Amino acid sequence: MESKHPLYSSVIHRSQYIVEIASKDFAEVQKSIHERYRCKDKEVPLIIAPFNDSTASHFFNYCLSHNYDVIWIAYEDIFQNYISLDNFKRTIKNSSGIYHRAPREVSPNDCIIGATIRACLYHNNLISPGEYGTNWSKPAHLHVLNKYASIPKTYITSNVPKIKNGIMKPVSSFPAFTIDAPYNQNITLNGPFLVQNRLFGTEIRVHIIDSRIFCHAIESKGLDYRVSGVSSFRAQKPSIQIESLAMSISKLEHIRFIGIDLFECQDSLYILEANPMPGYHSYEKYDMSWDISEALYNTLSN
Repeated sequence: MESKHPLYSSVIHRSQYIVEIASKDFAEVQKSIHERYRCKDKEVPLIIAPFNDSTASHFFNYCLSHNYDVIWIAYEDIFQNYISLDNFKRTIKNSSGIYHRAPREVSPNDCIIGATIRACLYHNNLISPGEYGTNWSKPAHLHVLNKYASIPKTYITSNVPKIKNGIMKPVSSFPAFTIDAPYNQNITLNGPFLVQNRLFGTEIRVHIIDSRIFCHAIESKGLDYRVSGVSSFRAQKPSIQIESLAMSISKLEHIRFIGIDLFECQDSLYILEANPMPGYHSYEKYDMSWDISEALYNTLSN
């Protein structure tokens, strides 16, 4: 039986996570701008991110709950002229540091506003996905990472090879879940994708903010813990090997704030991805810690 593979239909779109300028509720955006822009005359950290970016929202709420001064300018504010470009540039100039998060999924409006924001983002304390990383092309990304650590055996293909315990991933930075590669089935596909041998062991997520490093070990209930949930989650001190590897990758990708996915499998360490715009908020919610947010605020304040 032929069917369109979910990697290219419902899963890849992840509609509940879509972040784009074409927000349906601009009234909510406009209503909140007074709270998000209340520190406009102070030299404070500045968040620039789409209004429904969960990580930006997490960090902003963390700042409010700790009575930290912060400004959040959303992409929608500029798109709807809720803030003028002159005020936007003035706020950038006066900020102590900028935390910039781009839309995860791109519409024409995102491109317009994204280009405008990039034209204004000149600051000596900028945390942003950057323009020099390789994550936008997963095959190129893995080729670079493989110079520093082992990667799972990987195929780029338009046909599902008959690999037992295979998984499927996208070839670009367009967000998607990792899913099983169905063995010995006839499937209609749209375009190339990645197939990897599945690893069994412990997932390690390392976050780096400049020279500060945070490490979590994750035991997933299924293939992708974002879908299946976790059976255990713990913060841990990184080994010398993990710390050295993570710092090297951060410098290689020219990213100040990066999330690196590793996998410990049968006494071997594999690298899966270096994320230039990590959604770190889920890790703080799991371990009820604010360490990454605190480090991020301190970095933006200096």
